[in-house]
Amino acid sequence: MASKTALTAFVFILIISRLSMADPIVQKQTFGGTPNISGVLAFNQFDESVGNLTSIQITLFLQSSGGRLILDNDNEYPVSGTLEFGAKGIISSTDVSLVNASSAYIPGEVGAYHSGTFNLAGNVGDVEGDYDPNAPDGLEYNGGIETDSKSDFVGEFAWDGYKGSGTYDIKSVLSR
Repeated sequence: MASKTALTAFVFILIISRLSMADPIVQKQTFGGTPNISGVLAFNQFDESVGNLTSIQITLFLQSSGGRLILDNDNEYPVSGTLEFGAKGIISSTDVSLVNASSAYIPGEVGAYHSGTFNLAGNVGDVEGDYDPNAPDGLEYNGGIETDSKSDFVGEFAWDGYKGSGTYDIKSVLSR
């Protein structure tokens, strides 16, 4: 069996609402590549001189596109099962708390996976190590676009790190 991982895009959106103005402050950072990779995204703190902070919403969006999986049964017996490939994304921070009003971690893990089932006949004569995707003992699965997202509000008790005149970092990790 051979596989190729899909290219992924990881978007972290922070929406801060303030009382003095109707329009929220939106900060959006994008991170992408082929998993397994990580990066650090910097965000501006909320300057309380421009108004009163009323809410902080965090949205994590992940898109996995492309990729290819080839299965070839070199066994003499038929096989069947499920296939899955793509990416998962998580964020973390030592600068700010990523928890909601119930103290649950937010936004959590997101996963954008291609999946399907397969039924392959026993080997029809190709040699071991020759990944032939042709039926009846082979399969080629080409991934399309898969997405996942989660969003939640930061609990008010956890806002301190989000306020000030500097920045804070969010670490993002993309893995298979």
